[in-house]
Parts: sequence; C-alpha cells; structure tokens
Amino acid sequence: MLHVVIWLDDETFWRYPTLCDYLIWYAPAVRGVVREQKRASYQEKGGDFDNAAKIPTQNTVIELVSFTPGA
Repeated sequence: MLHVVIWLDDETFWRYPTLCDYLIWYAPAVRGVVREQKRASYQEKGGDFDNAAKIPTQNTVIELVSFTPGA
C-alpha cells in the first residue's frame, strides 16, 4: 500500500490549502493498482485550526472488480 499526502497550492484569504490524502493498493499478481481511496478537504480560516470542521472536496473509492491475465 502506498500512502500519498499532498498539500495543494490553492490557499485563499478565507481558507487554508486543500489536503489530499490518498491510499493506493498495488497487487504484484495483477501488476497494477487494485484499489484507490482518495479523500481531500480544506478548512476555513478565522477560527481554531485544530478544532475547525473539515470541508470535504473529494471522497472516492476505485476498485478493480475483475482481472484476467494476458497471454
């Protein structure tokens, strides 16, 4: 499993930058990715950063449902 954390360069005067938190599962038998979980969110400025609500911008799960090996 690969864990990818990305801070986007989209901060504005009213919100902090978007935080992307991705999990990627690789299967050697498939020689590729079999599952991806992508979540992203940002927080608005003007309050306590640690307790501010996260505003979701992405919540996606992609899964390989079948695989047939090639010749």
